[in-house]
Amino acid sequence: MNQFHSDHSLISPTAKLVAWWRSYSDIPYAKESSELSHAYTAVHKMMAPLQITPEQTLWGAPILEIRYKSLLREIKKSGIKQVMELASGISLRGLTMTADPTIRYIETDLPGITQEKLRLVETITGKSANSVRPNLIFAEANVLNPLDLDKAAEGLDPKKPVAIIHEGLLQYFSRQEKIEATHNIKSLLKKYGGVWITPDFDFRASMAQWGKMSPDTEKVLSAIAEATGRAMLSEAFENEIEFRDFLTAEGLQAERIPQFDESIKVTSASAANIPPVVLDMVKTSLILWKITLKS
Repeated sequence: MNQFHSDHSLISPTAKLVAWWRSYSDIPYAKESSELSHAYTAVHKMMAPLQITPEQTLWGAPILEIRYKSLLREIKKSGIKQVMELASGISLRGLTMTADPTIRYIETDLPGITQEKLRLVETITGKSANSVRPNLIFAEANVLNPLDLDKAAEGLDPKKPVAIIHEGLLQYFSRQEKIEATHNIKSLLKKYGGVWITPDFDFRASMAQWGKMSPDTEKVLSAIAEATGRAMLSEAFENEIEFRDFLTAEGLQAERIPQFDESIKVTSASAANIPPVVLDMVKTSLILWKITLKS
C-alpha cells in the first residue's frame, strides 16, 4: 500500500465510522446521521477484509463522544461567535450550534461528503440545507487548498475572530501535508484573528496507549489504513517537544487541555459496553490543543 494515497476523498468514509460510534451517545443528530448515512454498513465493509466486526471497534465510541463534547466546550469557553470547521464529516455540529442565532458556523469538507451531508440535513429538517438557518453555511473545501479555504471563509465577518476546528483529519496526513495545512490555517488566523482548536496532534511516544484499549486496536487501524490508502499516524510527531518546536518555527503557540472534565457526561460507555478500566484510560489520555498566533 502506498503510505499516502493522493486521493483525499478516500479518507471520507471514516466519517461513517465516526457517525456509527457517536450513535451510541446522546450527541444531537448522532443517531439520525448514522442511520440515514447507512454508517453500520460502511463500517462493516471497511472492517470485513481483516475479519473484524463493527462491534469489535466500539472502544472508539467514548473517544469520539468525548472529543466532540470537548471541542464544543472549548468553542463556548473562547467566547468566539463564528466557527469554521474543516473536514466536518457528518457530525452536524453546525446544526446544533446555530440554534443560537448569535453563532455563525461554516461547515466544510470535500465535495462528496458535503453533498451527502446536505441530503442528511434536508431529510432531518425538511428544508433545503443552505436555507435551514441564515447563520449556517455549508461549503466544499480541501484544507490543503488555500483558494478553497479563502472562498469558504467569505461567509465570515472579517471584523470578528474565528474558531477554526477539526477532528480526525491530520492523523491521516503526511508530515508535508501537516505543514501545508498549518500554513493555510495560520493564514486565516492572521486575517481574522481567533484560535485553532483540534485534538489531531498525536505523538508516537504516546501511541502505545491505543493498543491497551482493545486487543483489536491494531487490526482496526490496519483496516482504516487499507480503506483510506493512508498509513494513519505513521508520520505523527515523535513527542510534544517536537510538536511545540514545529509550532514555534511557524510562529504559533499552543495550550494543552485535557479533553475530559467533569462537565462531560460519557453516555456511550454503557451503551457500547465499555469496561470501566478502558473508559478511565480514555478519560486520562485524550488531549485538545488550543493554538494561536505567537504574541
